[in-house]
Amino acid sequence: MVEARPDGAVRVTLVESEDRLGGKVETGRCGEWTVELGPDGFLNRADEARLLCAAVGLGDQLVPAVTQRAGIWVGGRLRWLPEGQVLGVPLRLGALRRSRLVSTAAVVRAALEPWVPRRADGPDDPLGPILRRRLGREIFERLVDPLLSGIYAGPAESMSLGAVAPQLLEALRTHGSLRTGLRRLVPAAVSAGGPEGRPEPVFLTVGGGLTRLVDRLAAALPAGSVRLGCAATVVEPAAGGGWVVATTTGGLDPADAVIVTAPAFSAAPLIAGVNPAAAGCLRDLPYASVATITLAYPAASVPALPAASGFLVPRGERRRVTACTFLGRKWPHLAADDVCLLRASVGRYGQRGDLDLPDAQLAAEVHLELRRALGLRGAPTAITVRRWPRALPQYLAGHLGRVEALDTALTATPGLLVAGAALRGVGLPACIGEGRRAGERALACPAAG
Repeated sequence: MVEARPDGAVRVTLVESEDRLGGKVETGRCGEWTVELGPDGFLNRADEARLLCAAVGLGDQLVPAVTQRAGIWVGGRLRWLPEGQVLGVPLRLGALRRSRLVSTAAVVRAALEPWVPRRADGPDDPLGPILRRRLGREIFERLVDPLLSGIYAGPAESMSLGAVAPQLLEALRTHGSLRTGLRRLVPAAVSAGGPEGRPEPVFLTVGGGLTRLVDRLAAALPAGSVRLGCAATVVEPAAGGGWVVATTTGGLDPADAVIVTAPAFSAAPLIAGVNPAAAGCLRDLPYASVATITLAYPAASVPALPAASGFLVPRGERRRVTACTFLGRKWPHLAADDVCLLRASVGRYGQRGDLDLPDAQLAAEVHLELRRALGLRGAPTAITVRRWPRALPQYLAGHLGRVEALDTALTATPGLLVAGAALRGVGLPACIGEGRRAGERALACPAAG
C-alpha cells in the first residue's frame, strides 16, 4: 500500500500473510549446510536482480555458478546436453550427434529445420506443435520439454510460445527458422568457446543465502512498514478517493495506491468487488505444486560426479524426480571434501500423487531414484524437504492474451495494480522488474505523487 503524507513524503505499508518475508525465496539448513529451499540463484543476463543486490550492498558478495553444463536422464542413463543449444534447440549438429541424446534420424531432421515451410504461428500459440513440426518429436521430447519443464514444472507441449520462449519467437519472426534465427541472435551459443574471452557467468547467487537480499531490503524500510502474519482480505474504494484495505488484524488501512503481489488465486478475490474483469483474468490461472528435497551424503558413498550442474528428467521417463542439482559442482561455496549435497525437485503440473506422500516416504523414493541415476552407495546423513503448494504459475497458450486483458481491465481502477510471477516471468529478475515497474506506476498516481 502506498500513501502520500501531508509533508510530501510517501509512506509504504507491506502486508504479508506469512510470518516471514521473501515468498519463495527461503534459505534453510540441511544438516550443517546452508542451502536454498526455493530458487538457488538467478540469471545474470537479466539486470534486475544483480543491480538490486548491488543497491543494497551485496554486489561484491555475489557467487557465480561454476558450470551450466547439464544432463538428461533418459533410458536409464545420464547423457549431456549438447553445447550450442538454446532452450533445447540445437545449433551445433556435431555436438548434438556426439551427445547421443537422440537418434541419427533426429539429427538429420534438425539439420533440415531451416527448410521447413513457414506458417502463421501466433505469439500466444502452444509451443509443442510448432517445435515438433520444425524440429521433430525426439528433439522436442528429449531436449526442449525437459528444459522448459525444469523452469515451469509444466508441459512444454501447451505452453505459450511468446510467454516462455521469446527468443524462439523472435527467431521465427525475423528469419522464419529457429536454427538460422538463433545462430544470428545468439552467436555465442554457436561458438565452441576457448580459454580466453570467457563469457560472463550465466547464474549468480548471494553468498550466505538469497534470504540475505530479503533481509537487506526489509532493513531499508522505515520502522513499522512491515506487518507479518497479517493477510489482506479485500480492497475497497475509499469514500474520498483512493483505497482502503481490510486485513485479518481488523480495521481499514487507507492508501492512495495498492499493489497486489499475491498469487493469482489469492489476488482474484481481493479485487473481485472493485474490478471483476481483472479478477476474472486471474482466477483461473493454473499452478503447479512442487517440492525440493535436499540430501547430504558422505562423499565416500558418491561416485565422482561430472563437472556439471545436475540433470533433468523428461516426463516420458515417468520418474518422481524431475531434476537434480549437484550443489557442490554448481556453487563453489557448497563444495566440500567430505560431503556431497544433492537437491532434487519433484512435482509437475497436473500430477499430485508424488506430493501426497509423507516427507519421509517422499525422501526415500527420491533417494532410490538418485541411487539408480548416480550409483550412490550409501544413505544420506541429512535430509530437508520443503513443499511449495501451487507455487509455479503455468504460462499456457493464451497467457499473453490473459495478461493483456488484465492490463486493460485495470485501467478502470486507477491506483489498483497487480504484479508478481503470475504475469511476465517466474524468475527472480522478472519478478523484481515487475515489482519495480508497479512501484513506479503507484508513485505516478496523482495522490501518491
